Amino acid sequence: MKIFFLNSHPIEYFSDMYKYLTNEKIDIEVWYCSKFGTKNYYDKEFNNIRKVDGLLDGFNHKFLLNINPFTNAKEKLFDTINPLLFMNLLKLNRKDIIICHGWSRISMISVIILSKFMGFKVGIRCETPLSHEKNYVGFRKYLRKNILKLLFKLTDYFFYIGTNNYNFYKEFGIGDDKLIFMPYSVKPKNNDYEYRHKNNTILFCGKLIDKKRPIDLLEAFSLIENKNSKLYFAGNGVQKELLISKSIEFGIKDRVMFLGLQDRVSLDKLYSKADVLVLPSGFGETWGLVINEGLEWGTPVVISDMVGCANDLCQGNGYVFQYKNVEDLVLKLNNIYNMNDEEYQSLVINSHRAKNKFSFNKITLNLTRFIKQNS
Repeated sequence: MKIFFLNSHPIEYFSDMYKYLTNEKIDIEVWYCSKFGTKNYYDKEFNNIRKVDGLLDGFNHKFLLNINPFTNAKEKLFDTINPLLFMNLLKLNRKDIIICHGWSRISMISVIILSKFMGFKVGIRCETPLSHEKNYVGFRKYLRKNILKLLFKLTDYFFYIGTNNYNFYKEFGIGDDKLIFMPYSVKPKNNDYEYRHKNNTILFCGKLIDKKRPIDLLEAFSLIENKNSKLYFAGNGVQKELLISKSIEFGIKDRVMFLGLQDRVSLDKLYSKADVLVLPSGFGETWGLVINEGLEWGTPVVISDMVGCANDLCQGNGYVFQYKNVEDLVLKLNNIYNMNDEEYQSLVINSHRAKNKFSFNKITLNLTRFIKQNS
């Protein structure tokens, strides 16, 4: 069996996974619906030029003909238009499977429908957490639910990324025999537990935009008991000036550091030194791979309950707080700094344990088992 992955465009996290699977001798090929992201580009949300390097190295891939000149990697139905999909599907063998990342584009929907009627196995891997479904109401909710019911009837397998995503599929009545655990993961750092000192540092890593709720963290930071601590914002975005203004208003300007967009080496140093990594995001944060990155270094975490990974990646290694509840976030940060050394080291140990389940190695094991069962 050969596995084909259909992606909208090259994404660093996924590219790392494809390289890993290829090195583990799993037969894969990646199809991209567009070339967006293969060259340096301006990221409006980050308010920075994003540099691209090595996205396509180390695994088989090809770009499908895309006739939409305005593709911008947004989750829209006609963001990519790939008229030769049918011709590409004809090259698959009956035992192969093509896994679509999501269903938001006409390209993915077309593959799901065509594969079923052409006799090929088709799977879906998406990020959708059940907790975010409450944001759909009225006719939009009705339409979404019924369209997904139809698509899921045509889908052979569902590759879920975590508990919240698993629960989403179960809500649609998907049986466990069709569900395969393929967790969201990041490139492994192969770090083992080491004693970790508290350095009075709280880290936020990501875009400074409303979805990420950095303003909630800033306000909470101004209220915590540990006045020797510093808050580091690693990233950039449209809310930077607001955050600077608020830090002055809250009287904490000298304790808040805006580092801008960081390279991988710099980020790793930040993860390895931070007392805690905080992700206060809300609707739209369907997983939160930044938490996976922190776990590779054993970093304790504090995560909003609206973040897709909260159920899985915060297990005895930090705290989950109520979304938008600044007082609750203050309480959880105070807990981090009020615990004794033994308690804090247990958080570090549990972060290392959590990364082992949500890893490329786990993906490899589960896909290998899946291939044997279906070959």
